[in-house]
Amino acid sequence: MIRTILEFLNLEPVRNRMQRDAEALRKEIFPWIGELVTWDDEERALTSYHIQEQHPKRWARNAKIVRCKVTSIYYEPLLIFTRKKYSGNRSLVLIRNSRDEYLYQVRGDQIEVVFNGTLSAVIEGNNLYSLKPRRVLASMQIPHPPHPSIIVGKDEIAQLLPAAIGSNGYISRAFSFMKDPEGDVEILFLTLAFWEMAKRILPED
Repeated sequence: MIRTILEFLNLEPVRNRMQRDAEALRKEIFPWIGELVTWDDEERALTSYHIQEQHPKRWARNAKIVRCKVTSIYYEPLLIFTRKKYSGNRSLVLIRNSRDEYLYQVRGDQIEVVFNGTLSAVIEGNNLYSLKPRRVLASMQIPHPPHPSIIVGKDEIAQLLPAAIGSNGYISRAFSFMKDPEGDVEILFLTLAFWEMAKRILPED
């Protein structure tokens, strides 16, 4: 009874509740998934921060649920970002390309990563950790200032570039790749990269 009351008051977004809310977010974005361009190496390199469609149409800091499509530099819809906020610096962020789903369960400074429905890793600070045994899978560092890079293992995969639109309307890329990631390396890279993109794209809490 107490847990039910706390959940109703939005004071205790426990894991079970987050799972239910994640399913609701999936249903909301389902009509958009079929519009996404097939995710591949070429489209990954063309990813930008450009928002093609967003709800609500004007970001509102007090909006509990927001969502948007993000395009390539050629305005092709590549990604869907959606977020549900709770009280107390807690939220759900769901990011989707045509192939995979990345769900971030945010509880203060700790972010649990659910990849395609499976709890897979944790983000703390600038590091992505495995669950058991706990070890660093990927990290965000600044070997070439001023822009941060994502490192997987010992390899620098890509720099994260700032969002920019030139006076001629040119949209900049989100990533500058040093190495083409494949397989699990790409998933680890995208897990951190998408999280950083979400912090830049979605309205501030």
